Amino acid sequence: MKIKERRHELQELETDPTLLEFEQTLGEFDAFDLLGISRSEEIHSKVLAWLLDPGGSHSMGDSFLFKFLRETKAATTEEIESIDWTKSNVRREWPNLVDGRSGFLDILVPNNDALYLCAIENKIFSGEHSHQLTRYRKALEMGFDKFRRSHLFLTPNGERPHSAEERRCWTSVGYGTVLKLINDLIDHGVGGVNNEIAAFLKQYATTLRRVIVPNTELKQMANRLYFKHKSVIRFIWDHREAHLAELQRICREAIHVHGSWELHGERDNGKLLAFGNRCWREFDVFKTATNLPETDLADLLLIDFDFRNEGEVRLLLTIMPGEREDVRKSLFEKTQGRHPAIFNHRADPRGGSYREDWIRLYRSEPILSEFNLVNQDSASWNETISSWFSQFATEEFPRMNLILLESLQEIEAELGSRQASPGEA
Repeated sequence: MKIKERRHELQELETDPTLLEFEQTLGEFDAFDLLGISRSEEIHSKVLAWLLDPGGSHSMGDSFLFKFLRETKAATTEEIESIDWTKSNVRREWPNLVDGRSGFLDILVPNNDALYLCAIENKIFSGEHSHQLTRYRKALEMGFDKFRRSHLFLTPNGERPHSAEERRCWTSVGYGTVLKLINDLIDHGVGGVNNEIAAFLKQYATTLRRVIVPNTELKQMANRLYFKHKSVIRFIWDHREAHLAELQRICREAIHVHGSWELHGERDNGKLLAFGNRCWREFDVFKTATNLPETDLADLLLIDFDFRNEGEVRLLLTIMPGEREDVRKSLFEKTQGRHPAIFNHRADPRGGSYREDWIRLYRSEPILSEFNLVNQDSASWNETISSWFSQFATEEFPRMNLILLESLQEIEAELGSRQASPGEA
């Protein structure tokens, strides 16, 4: 197609009223996104726990809890009407130990007077793993054996648990239910909700609508735009794919320059480029993660070039999910707890607190920004990434690696000591 015709198509797309409406909707101010916490599972669990708490500072009493239990069918009609829900309390990150493995259930709502319990496992951008739901259910059976227990598995789309047994025990709930209840509060209000709380709820509803809950209206708008302008949109998409492939190539070359690294390959549909340090393989505890389907790795630590945020390239260092929670927790405590100045984990929503899925130890500032990607050519990208990574590999990483190696060595020594103790006795 001639350049003149392609330019005309681009101009038609740019001035389409549907595109302008689409951009306006996507461009809503989102305070959670501004603070970098809109995708944090922990933040969403905290907000939900706060809303559910009858004694919460929202001043709604048990109103939200009552409606949530009714909407999700976590409580029967008889329980809804007969139980004094103001006597309920809410716990976050309920610790439990089953079959030698520790875990933390996201939200627990027990009512001791009524011997009723609602348990909520919250999953947003991480999936169910390591038989979590089975272990949590068993822990609840042991810890609350006299309670009538209701188990809710909360995800953006209301996904079902992996195993047939847990599908019978856990009720799947989508975040659309949470958004509906919040919108009802915004539209109709509840006695005691002041203007500050109402403003917060509006902001949170915006975050849910933009980031978490599938938006049918937006999807329909996107479909209309695509089929009306599919030729030029495909043209834009092809250039985007070529741009990603070029960034992958540059980062691969940067990794290959340094002999201590081993490249593992792409994951998350090419949005992450995984690699690691060869010396970590000297430790048996390093090979205790859950195998990644994309790479078939069982590495406890993984470094990635991250291309997921459009217009940015970053570097990540992550403790991966695994069966050995004792090893993961020990590594977490020895690195993040002792060396916060070196491991800037609090720059990422997945860092800063222990969890059973991915834990971020390090997240760099953007290596390339949108300005670089729009206004510079690939030769300039190559120079910037190569220079940054060379400095990281020779200056910043050695300090990190010394701590990581010491931590892995300590963990193996501690495990060996514990295993030897029974025989010594």
